[in-house]
Amino acid sequence: MKATGIALLVVVALTVTGCFNMGDVNVPEIPKIPEPPYIDSDDAGDSSGPAAFPDLGQASPAAELGAENGVLFFAYDVMTYPGETTSLPVRIRDARTFSGITGVKVAYTKTSGRTGETETIGTAVTDRTGQAVLRVSQDREANYTFGVRVSAVPAGVSDDVLNVTPTRLLMVSRSVNTKFVAVSVDGSLVGTSLGSLLAGEDAPVLPGSSDLLNRLAGERKFTVLYIVSRPEQGNGRLKRWLMEHDFPIGPVLAIDLAGADHLPGLPALRQYYPGVMIGVAGDIETAREYLANAMTTFLIPRYDPDPEKMRKLANKIEELPDSQQLNVVSSWKEIEMAVFYNVRLRPETFAKRLEALADEIEEQQKLDRRREDEDD
Repeated sequence: MKATGIALLVVVALTVTGCFNMGDVNVPEIPKIPEPPYIDSDDAGDSSGPAAFPDLGQASPAAELGAENGVLFFAYDVMTYPGETTSLPVRIRDARTFSGITGVKVAYTKTSGRTGETETIGTAVTDRTGQAVLRVSQDREANYTFGVRVSAVPAGVSDDVLNVTPTRLLMVSRSVNTKFVAVSVDGSLVGTSLGSLLAGEDAPVLPGSSDLLNRLAGERKFTVLYIVSRPEQGNGRLKRWLMEHDFPIGPVLAIDLAGADHLPGLPALRQYYPGVMIGVAGDIETAREYLANAMTTFLIPRYDPDPEKMRKLANKIEELPDSQQLNVVSSWKEIEMAVFYNVRLRPETFAKRLEALADEIEEQQKLDRRREDEDD
C-alpha cells in the first residue's frame, strides 16, 4: 500500500483570453478538508484525502536533507479554512537509518505580533514513526507562524538532539475562493538546483522572481505556494533561503507534478480550492502537468550552451500542447510582461530563438576550431 498525502495546493481565479480577468469566481459548497492520516512507515495505508505529510519513502542522502546532530527534523506547512481546527505535523528521523525516533518531546511556540513575546502553546511526543502532531484552532483568514523545537529526549537518545536547530511551520488559513500562484522551487526560483541549496551550498536566486511574486501578492492579492516534489525538501534550509531573499510568505507544499505515486495529483485539490491555477515551471514535465490541469503556465526552461541539447529542447517545446495558457519565457521579467501588460510569449517564438542561438554557438565553435588549427 502506498502512502498518500500532501499539504493542500490551491487555485487562482484567472482566465486567459489575451488578458487576465480578476473578477469574482462562482464556487461550489465548501468541502471539509480531511485531517492528515496516521502514516506508518512500515505499512502505510491509502487515504481518501490529502494530508500534511506523507511517509518519506526512499530518502535522499542525509546531508542533502539538512541532517543535524544525527537527526532529520522536519515541520510541514499546512493549509486550512478559517474557523477549523488543524493538525500541525512534525517528524524526527535518524539521519543514518531514516527510521522514526520514538518518544521525543517537541514544543510549539508562537510569537505575539503585539508584544513580540514568544510563548509555548503546546507540546507533543513522537510516535514510533517519528511523527508528532499538535492540534490548534484559528478563527480568521491569516498566516500563522509557529516555531517547533525539541524540548526533551527519552533514554537512549543522545542529548545532542536537544540542540537541533528549531524549525518553522506555517499554517495558511484561506477562504475557498482565494487566488494563488503555484511556483515550482527547483528550476523556477533557485539559480543552481534545489539539491545544492538543501546540501548547504550557496544558491543564487533567479533575478526578478522575488520582486514579481511580491508584486502579485501586494497588487493582485495572490498567495504564493512554493512547490517541491518531496515533503522533506521543504525543510528549514529552504524556508530560511526564501526569507533571506525576501520572498512573500507562503507555504512550502509537496505536490505531485511528475507522476509520483506517493502523492495525489492536482485534480484532487480542486475540490478544496476550486478555480483556475497559475503555475510557474522550470522543466517541461512540470509544465505539462500544469497544462493538463488547465493552469495558466509559465515555463522557464533551463539549458546548457550545447547546440545539440538546445535543439532537442526546442523540439520538446514545440511538441507541447497547443494552448493559449502556455507561455515560454527566458526570465521573470517576461512573466511580469505577460501578467501585468498582457504580452503573449508564444512557445514557438522561444523555440525559434533557441534554435537560432544554437546555430550561432555552433558557428562560433567552428570558427574557434579553425583558428586553433591555423595556430597549430
